[in-house]
Amino acid sequence: MSKVIFLTSRELANGTEDDNLMRAPLEKLGIKLEFVNWREVKVEDKEKDTLKILRSPWDYIHHQEHFLSVCD
Repeated sequence: MSKVIFLTSRELANGTEDDNLMRAPLEKLGIKLEFVNWREVKVEDKEKDTLKILRSPWDYIHHQEHFLSVCD
């Protein structure tokens, strides 16, 4: 794994203070940490060497089909 992505909402595009505590330990392992608005993820852009963590996708209930395709 070369990257960890927190799937979040637009309001938390930079993560929280607690979220960012993960950055340094991951970087020591050579793993990049990113925060991504889940609604901006294109299904065809899925990366195979990436762990996606559902962090705060608060508005998923209004866009269920796209949300499920992002999670697939």
